[in-house]
Amino acid sequence: MFRFRRRSATEVAAEAASPGLGLKLPRGISKNLVRFGLMSSAEPPLTRFSRTEIAPHVNLYSAGRGAPNLVVGFTTKHGFIMMGASLFLQDLDDAGHDFLQLADPRREFFDGGIEGYAASLHDLALRVGDLAHRRGYRSIVTYGTSMGGFPAIRAGNLMAADRAISVGGRFTWHPGSMAKGLRVGAFDALCNCRLPLETPSYLLYSTGCREDVDHAAMLAAIAPASRRIGVPCRKHNFPIALKDKASLGGFHAEMFDLAREPDPARIAALMG
Repeated sequence: MFRFRRRSATEVAAEAASPGLGLKLPRGISKNLVRFGLMSSAEPPLTRFSRTEIAPHVNLYSAGRGAPNLVVGFTTKHGFIMMGASLFLQDLDDAGHDFLQLADPRREFFDGGIEGYAASLHDLALRVGDLAHRRGYRSIVTYGTSMGGFPAIRAGNLMAADRAISVGGRFTWHPGSMAKGLRVGAFDALCNCRLPLETPSYLLYSTGCREDVDHAAMLAAIAPASRRIGVPCRKHNFPIALKDKASLGGFHAEMFDLAREPDPARIAALMG
């Protein structure tokens, strides 16, 4: 059990130099960790989420306030949710949501599950659904970024989540993983030829990022029930741009509040 506290810039820089998953930390993430570590003491204190390790690469963050809803985060290939968990949690409603972060250090788009926890994406969806049931959450939202984007939609539909969200999602590229022994299923859970999406699924992408636009179009072609939302940003990592603008909390409210539909105009306005 661990607790977050506000750290000095020196501590943040040291952490950025040796990320917990043993993966190389991209320069942009390192810069943002240091930048947000330099917040003035006049700002509100950081919400004190506790971290409980469920299994290697499976961590539950909770403020211990009996949150009724669970956000399940599928990370990028670097093991982040477009930013460090401590940054993401600063803008999460801790009374309403706990956060379960899943990482796949094998970089197999979660098709092989998570080593030591689940043997496949289907198994992972079953285990997370069972965890949510045992802890008594009323709702589940799956949320994935980049490599974790489309697995979040796949798993959200497999576990009948209340909402599934992809941010800058990327399609799986199987040949490299198959060469290492990954067994790939015959059908993709995203394809309407197998099963139309039943969980409300949202695909957010940066309109100024060519790869984001292309992958969003490909998903729309095979899963037309997914709801695309273009965000006016040039960067693949638009959540960090929202963090820069102190608008990430507004984005979380749009995506995680099940009482309303995410509104493209409101999301665009958050970018300024």
